[in-house]
Amino acid sequence: MIHDGLDLEHRILQRILDWHAETDRPEGGLSLFWSDAPGFFDLAAAPGEDADRCWHRLQDTLRAMLQKRLIAGTVTVMEVRDLQVGPRGVLVLKELEITALNNRKRLLEVEQTELRAAQKAAHDERDAVFRGKQELVQAQKSLAEVQGRLRDLRDDLDAGRDALRAEQDALAVERDKVSRALDEERAHFERLLAERQAEAAAEQRAAGRWRTAGLLSLLAGGLAALLAVSQSGLI
Repeated sequence: MIHDGLDLEHRILQRILDWHAETDRPEGGLSLFWSDAPGFFDLAAAPGEDADRCWHRLQDTLRAMLQKRLIAGTVTVMEVRDLQVGPRGVLVLKELEITALNNRKRLLEVEQTELRAAQKAAHDERDAVFRGKQELVQAQKSLAEVQGRLRDLRDDLDAGRDALRAEQDALAVERDKVSRALDEERAHFERLLAERQAEAAAEQRAAGRWRTAGLLSLLAGGLAALLAVSQSGLI
């Protein structure tokens, strides 16, 4: 296993250790020719660098690691032989593993903190949703009550309209009755008036006749008196 982010020495140590951990390996250390070594240690050539220069760069790193007793073995011009991780290399890998574990632990702690925050946010959101549902249920209940009152008011209004319409119909009937009664009274009054006018006219005609008869009687009496006087020789 090659750890990302580690320098070349750390990658070499881990690669040698992984190679020894694999099964069906021969006794002794790791041996590689110069043409295979850079690829085995995952050492890619730098831009503009040939394979020979890449191998020399790997050689320099391996010799430095031998001097620091990170590894044991032999490094020649053409190959490396019997490479093994030295005691100090094991300590370095252990320190790296501990560091990696600590880093992983910190990452896990950060993830746990984020997870707890997310759980709290989810819990708060769930509580908010629950409160929202309760408020929605209460609002629906209030709406149902308002709708019930509106239905009652509408029924009362419809009943009032029906009563008003019935009262208007009754008033119309009564108005018709009163109108007919007034028409009948008016016709009766007109008949009485016509009769009274006819009677008055008849009375006037009769009075005229009586006055004429009275005058005639007076004239007749006057003439008779005049005749009597004339006959008596007074005139």
